[in-house]
Amino acid sequence: MAEAAQAQAMMNVAEYLSFADAHPQQRFELLAGIPVAMAPATINHSQIAGNIDAACRRQVRDRGCQSYQGAGVASADEASFLPQPDVMVRCGPVDGRRRWVSDPIVVMEVLSPSTMADDRGYKLTTYMDFQSLRHLALVDQDEVRVEHWARSDQGVWSEGPEVLNSLESRLVLTAVGADLPLSEIYAGVTFR
Repeated sequence: MAEAAQAQAMMNVAEYLSFADAHPQQRFELLAGIPVAMAPATINHSQIAGNIDAACRRQVRDRGCQSYQGAGVASADEASFLPQPDVMVRCGPVDGRRRWVSDPIVVMEVLSPSTMADDRGYKLTTYMDFQSLRHLALVDQDEVRVEHWARSDQGVWSEGPEVLNSLESRLVLTAVGADLPLSEIYAGVTFR
């Protein structure tokens, strides 16, 4: 019972990491101070995230950037938000022993039915508070559809997402010099 109460208490990043270490059999992310269990990914979800990571990794490395899968994003130890986006890109040196970064340039979430409300709501608006972030994309796993928000050099987010829904479309991430064809993002994915 005490463990359940601890899980429901508002946590900061440092407290959450201790909680997650005590529960190594389950993956969590911290949303609004609450650890939220992450369901196992579908095959489509895994395929799409892997495709995006591989394409980004190839294209951003020469710019001093790196693509990551499953690393956390938080603003500070006392923050109450530590999601694990499906793919994230950041540039510059990083302490490889850390479990999260505070300066992502690109964040991409592959939408699942169980996480779609959080991804499109709380997580979307909270990600947009990261000053380093220039591109945010929500990638559907059940149909060809990518929603892309971009932030200008003046720090202004696009009014709404650019919606890409054709395999001939390209997701252009100008801030890191990446150009991802949707045919590559969705390679090997089967739809119902």
